[in-house]
Amino acid sequence: MIQKDFLNRIKNQLGVTWDELAKLSGINPRAMKSYRMPSDSRGYRPMPETARNMLEQLVQGRDLISQANIRGFYKTSTMLYEEKLRAKRPFDPTYVAPYVVNTVFVCELCLKLLITRGGDSFIKTHDIMKLLNQLSALPYFSNIKDSMYQKIQDAHDDKDTNWCEENLILIDKAFIKWRYLNDPNKFSIHINFVKIMTEFLVNECLDD
Repeated sequence: MIQKDFLNRIKNQLGVTWDELAKLSGINPRAMKSYRMPSDSRGYRPMPETARNMLEQLVQGRDLISQANIRGFYKTSTMLYEEKLRAKRPFDPTYVAPYVVNTVFVCELCLKLLITRGGDSFIKTHDIMKLLNQLSALPYFSNIKDSMYQKIQDAHDDKDTNWCEENLILIDKAFIKWRYLNDPNKFSIHINFVKIMTEFLVNECLDD
């Protein structure tokens, strides 16, 4: 990979400015500037292997932290589903909002992590559809939405892509809408759709 492209990818993955990247990596700002100049430029300098390794370690460290956050919230989501929703009869609607908020937030964390892995800087939003569209626009993840929908449809033989799109719209801004929800009947949502979507994205993100 061209040195300039490598540095741009690292910067995007960490979501920082050039000065912040220099500070995080311990690289002199002037040296950082020379590393990212075109290779045929007079001010260009090749980057030492130690500097490259340091930058890669920063990304790996951020990735591991993101995975730890996803694991924590996903564990809570699974506990709510297993103990308060699936196992409860009759169904207790008071746990729907906490489950939705927590689970959709897991989806958000997953999408943002995958976007950074794709070499881009994620949009600062809670909007699931915007994040999913941003991820799908990246070459490596161009088929991820189709793969996710297929996973959901495998569990619901009678449902098609339009049904998936409709349910995606329902959870699009759920992290914001459902946080202060006093009436659990105000919004509708398909719990199993959210569950399978989350499982799919978590499996895409976690190393184990």
